Amino acid sequence: MEKKNRVPVPTEAELVDCRSIAQENSAFSCILSIYSDPHANIGICIPNSAAYINWLTACYKSGRVAVPIFFGSSKQEILNTIVSCDLQVLVYSPELDLSDLMDQCEAGLTLVNCETLQVISNEKPRPMSKAPDDTAIMISTSGSVDNPKRVMLSAANVLTNARDIIDSLSYQPSDVFMVILPACFASANTSQIAAAFVLGAKLVTYRGILHPAKIASCIQKYGVTTITVTPPLFKLIAESPAFTCEKLPTLKTICFGGGPTDVETIEKAREKFAGINLTQMYGQTEASTRISHMRLQKDSWISASVGKPIGNMKVRIADNTGNILPTGSEGRIQVRGDSIFSGYYNQPELTAEAFVDGWLNTGDIGKLDAAGNIYITGRERNLIIYCGFNVYPEEIENVLSAMEGIEDALVYGETHPQFGEIIIADVQLQDGAEVGTNEVLQHCRRFLPTHKIPAEIHFVQSLKKTPNGKKARKK
Repeated sequence: MEKKNRVPVPTEAELVDCRSIAQENSAFSCILSIYSDPHANIGICIPNSAAYINWLTACYKSGRVAVPIFFGSSKQEILNTIVSCDLQVLVYSPELDLSDLMDQCEAGLTLVNCETLQVISNEKPRPMSKAPDDTAIMISTSGSVDNPKRVMLSAANVLTNARDIIDSLSYQPSDVFMVILPACFASANTSQIAAAFVLGAKLVTYRGILHPAKIASCIQKYGVTTITVTPPLFKLIAESPAFTCEKLPTLKTICFGGGPTDVETIEKAREKFAGINLTQMYGQTEASTRISHMRLQKDSWISASVGKPIGNMKVRIADNTGNILPTGSEGRIQVRGDSIFSGYYNQPELTAEAFVDGWLNTGDIGKLDAAGNIYITGRERNLIIYCGFNVYPEEIENVLSAMEGIEDALVYGETHPQFGEIIIADVQLQDGAEVGTNEVLQHCRRFLPTHKIPAEIHFVQSLKKTPNGKKARKK
């Protein structure tokens, strides 16, 4: 098989002093000058870098609403975000080719080059909604292609969760945080960026291939003390000779979460990193990220548990009708606290469905023991977790079903030792249609970012349906 040439991904890391960057005003002044609306929604499509931190901080300082956009998004996804989030401004990296974006955007928009500060505006009218005045940031939790869900978080939500994380993990102003995962993730924005700003600490923004040796090299160079990773990357770190306590003497804390982690990897990591605080985390974007922590080094470590709630977070288990279940019973995991979001932007029905008597329904199934430890036993929602990314099957199914020649599609996840889960698509063709795997994948690449493209395409005669006509989802 002929090998395709691949363009190497550069490894870049920048050290950010949170005390000094909070006082910089280039991005801040630019925002004030280009848009006078004190509650404007401002998109930030910049890779992990000091520039991302600077523009995010400028939004917070100016009272504008920051809308982080994954740098690997397709142009169609960026357009959908502009429309669904009522963006007035899009700050972008010059690495992106957005030359024809203005022509495709049907409403008014201002583009700002994050490096040169060049401003381009179109004069089209823009009717729009507004987020509640206390909204500081709107973070994606996926959803449909046409109308992605954006979680509205206030500054109080983010800061509460950041302070709870600091207290739970005993972070100090001397700590050096390293943002490895995309900075647009909720986890990066609260557990690392916000926590570092609260402490006046330093941040290292990492951009490059997620290879343990590359990451370890940056940890050594900048004296990083704490990192947060997904289960697949945690597994690679546990197996990598580049990651040892001896080689990385400054590293004090490794947090991991965003999906299940096998016991074998945890046991290997506990033995290998005896001098490092290993912490398994559980949470979701709607809770400003963190709900609970389980420290692996302590004698109280319990296999299969994700630990106790942090800060003022409260957790309960309820049945399908809302009745509270006794200790040890399995049911819906529901949470409440000061870091819980106010709702999904412009989606009141989904917001109402997310809450039960003021408690956030996480969409996870689990139980509590007598000591208050949380156990995750399943999922209530359709969700695939690929390398820490939340991928909703319906989004990919909509893209596939819109392709000429495809009648219907069913998307699901299969367990994978390296990636957590991979995306599989069962595709039913229209009668007489001739569509191949490559054509389907090319169609997906037009409308989906890389992490949402199915790893396997299976052509089937028909999709299984439930008695009421819905797709029979694979468990």
